[in-house]
Amino acid sequence: MRIKISEIAMVGMTCLAVSCGGSSSSLLEDKAGNYDTGTIEKKVFSPTEFDLINGTVVDQAKFPASVNIFTPSGGACTATVVGKKVVITASHCTDHRESISFKAGGNSYTATCSRSTLYRRGTDHDIALCNVDREVTGIPYESINMDDSLVQRGTDVLLTGFGCIYPGGSGGNDGKYRIGDSLVTQLPNPGINNYDFVTHDGRNGGALCFGDSGGPAFHTKPDGSRVVISVNSKGNIRDTSYLTSTSTQASKTFIDLWQEAYNLEICGVDAGAENCRDGSQGGGDNGSDDNGSDDNGSDDNGGDDNGGDDIGGDDNGGAPIAPQSNACQIFRSNGGSFGWNLCLFDLPGVGDGLGCKNKFLDMMECVETKSWY
Repeated sequence: MRIKISEIAMVGMTCLAVSCGGSSSSLLEDKAGNYDTGTIEKKVFSPTEFDLINGTVVDQAKFPASVNIFTPSGGACTATVVGKKVVITASHCTDHRESISFKAGGNSYTATCSRSTLYRRGTDHDIALCNVDREVTGIPYESINMDDSLVQRGTDVLLTGFGCIYPGGSGGNDGKYRIGDSLVTQLPNPGINNYDFVTHDGRNGGALCFGDSGGPAFHTKPDGSRVVISVNSKGNIRDTSYLTSTSTQASKTFIDLWQEAYNLEICGVDAGAENCRDGSQGGGDNGSDDNGSDDNGSDDNGGDDNGGDDIGGDDNGGAPIAPQSNACQIFRSNGGSFGWNLCLFDLPGVGDGLGCKNKFLDMMECVETKSWY
């Protein structure tokens, strides 16, 4: 039987009461999806300056659970091993029930991925879990964060990935793992179907690039342990990145339903999870009513999304969408990258935040899955 970390926390609620509540933080985003990142320093980029974007190549022995994944179509993304047979990545990096391949600890593996049902129904909840063909051995697994009070506006995060390195999308994708610091400028707002942290750092901070999608963003907790707070989703390929949080109720519900289907433990979620890098203490409150039976909380825009068919593939809550082909149709109909470039270079009248965010997702999905070929 899986024992959730949140269930252990409930037993000791009396002694932990002071630290159980998280203060709310005002959002920078308004209802139109606009957000304030402060003054952005303009900079002329040298072609030798960047890893990730504004990052550094790191010895992957320090991040052995971060893996470069490949799809049958030749697409490439980043992902994280978070359990014996569990990988977490971005929904847009794989089709539902598609097989991916990767190497970890010197061994080769395949895994079958399940997209978030919200994503399959057209909502930008860009997270997927993958069932590995056998136990991943020889490495410790990362823990995912389930505490929605851990990250606040202004929190430092570490962006990571195997992707490109220059603003605009070139270089990199060479098998080297890169990291870069950034700051959280916006928190998720599920009330408007926004499940992302937004990061931007005017001090030449790190930013996502093609190939980084699906990878982990880390935050170091006060006790020195690091946790995966999100899955890399999209960005303007320059200085602003969108990261799908693992700690929204929508993510918790998806994770719980997936675990019910596959009966696999995840570091940071289950107290009994083994071989976790910083032990299994990766989370916080996983939601007192989050038991997978009838949880369709106010921010879980899945409608009647509370059954096993959420993972099984016969999703009767709405026909699955095919955003990859849609994204590439947009690409072609706009004469290549013209429509996306309007957002990438902040031309007057088009930097509308949410509208550009959707274009960024189309762009990342189309390029990283190679479905535009």
